[in-house]
Amino acid sequence: MRLTLTLFKHNVWRQKKATWQAQSKRKILDTKVKQILDKHNITVVDALEVASLPKKYIEFEKLNIVGEGPMIPKPDSKLHPNYHEDSIFIYRDNNVLLQGFEQAKLLTNTIEPNEERALPTQITNLINAVSHPEQDKLVKRCIKSSLVFEAEQVKLPIRKDPKRPAWVFPRDYGISQQRKNYLLCKRLLQLCETISQLSGNHIPEERFIIDDACFNVPLKWKDYQLLLNLRADLLVASKSALSPLAGPEDYTGGLPDISPLLPVISFDKENFYHSDNKFPMKSGPHGLQVHTAFVHYNETEVKNLFGTSVLETQMLGRTLMKAYAFAVAQARQNYGVESSGPLPVPVSVQTIQTNGQWFHFSVMQLNTLDMHDGIIRNYFWSTPLINLYTFCDYNEGKPSLVDYNSNVFKTLLAFYNNAM
Repeated sequence: MRLTLTLFKHNVWRQKKATWQAQSKRKILDTKVKQILDKHNITVVDALEVASLPKKYIEFEKLNIVGEGPMIPKPDSKLHPNYHEDSIFIYRDNNVLLQGFEQAKLLTNTIEPNEERALPTQITNLINAVSHPEQDKLVKRCIKSSLVFEAEQVKLPIRKDPKRPAWVFPRDYGISQQRKNYLLCKRLLQLCETISQLSGNHIPEERFIIDDACFNVPLKWKDYQLLLNLRADLLVASKSALSPLAGPEDYTGGLPDISPLLPVISFDKENFYHSDNKFPMKSGPHGLQVHTAFVHYNETEVKNLFGTSVLETQMLGRTLMKAYAFAVAQARQNYGVESSGPLPVPVSVQTIQTNGQWFHFSVMQLNTLDMHDGIIRNYFWSTPLINLYTFCDYNEGKPSLVDYNSNVFKTLLAFYNNAM
């Protein structure tokens, strides 16, 4: 600390204290006003007696209640406009399946064409088709600007130590998980658009981006009424639909068995719901098609119904359930709400689930709307969870990005340029 000259200023606080001490000892002087008023026959009255307002006394009726008082009638829930007599099993954004990926395949009548978890060859061939010499540098800049340099400062979730549940950690402030996911996906998607334009493609002219696209898909699995009420946090729409990756009968296989559990074991059973189909885009000859859906995984939002930690298989099952909902909604938009059975042309949808650090890439091909078709199955290609980095934060006061993985953005760019 730099030394300065002594200013010899007076201590104002000490002066105020001395003034209060002196003023508190002042004596009330007798001005002899009362004697002068009495001499002139003027009556002196206390000011409090004149200025005091009359008190109002409120009498309350006394009731002698024996036992419990009268119950206040509750509003009839059956009068609610969204109430239905028949309950339904709802799957929302915060739900995960108990058996994870295997339960999702049983519900959606889906199989994996490849024994090893990988994307179809039509997409892997596009991974290195389009690139930019400064690509990795730009991606690192997007990561740091979204996860480190963002100015948002809000209360973060309370930290808990399972070994010491009663320990209270200091409250953390920083960028919320929802904000990180949104900024990262938005900027990486903008970078894909820029690189595609610089390479001479006209693909960005056919792409449209929609935020918070909501889907409402009612289904029926045997005797159970289901409702998929899901959201695509970032939806890339295209003027033309994706071509099928394989024939409806090219791959066959059996579905997993999770007995004695029911496939709807982790769904929410409710009587308040909207039973109509909901699609975020208009229908018609010039209607848009679902191309790629970004799904954010927020640990504070997505929780297991039984309080346990979310497993990797449940994350994969969440991707499959969302991709299936988007594909079914698109098929009903193309062929009508009452359509059923095998589709004239299969519907393909690309889905990416991420928490800002790991990415899960998947492709869904919907061949049939029948959830019990034993001959025609739906196809689902996906990759394991791939980390974009291992650490991205301030380290000793400096922004640090550790173990950057360039394959993540290459796959994302291939998804964006897929226009089959």
